[in-house]
Amino acid sequence: MKYDQLHKKIKKELEAIAFTRIADICTWNEEGILLLPKKTIKGVNTAAIAEIKEDTKGMHIKLHSKLKALELLQKYNHEETPQEQSHTLPESIESLLQLP
Repeated sequence: MKYDQLHKKIKKELEAIAFTRIADICTWNEEGILLLPKKTIKGVNTAAIAEIKEDTKGMHIKLHSKLKALELLQKYNHEETPQEQSHTLPESIESLLQLP
């Protein structure tokens, strides 16, 4: 696999993790969590799933860290941008989340 292809695949996986919402994978109510049927979950959203398990307390779905994926995407996009065209980016995602 070529280097450029690998970078595109990595970026695509990070975007899937960063932008998948739990509602893309399951529904829930007071009775518990229900995984959506496999045919309704987009393939790109499955990249965000870290773990699915069921025990006596019900179903548990764990997603990969959205914050970590956003941080890595920010770093990746900053490295892709030529220095002379670079715009000001916050140092971290946490600074984006701080309230004024």
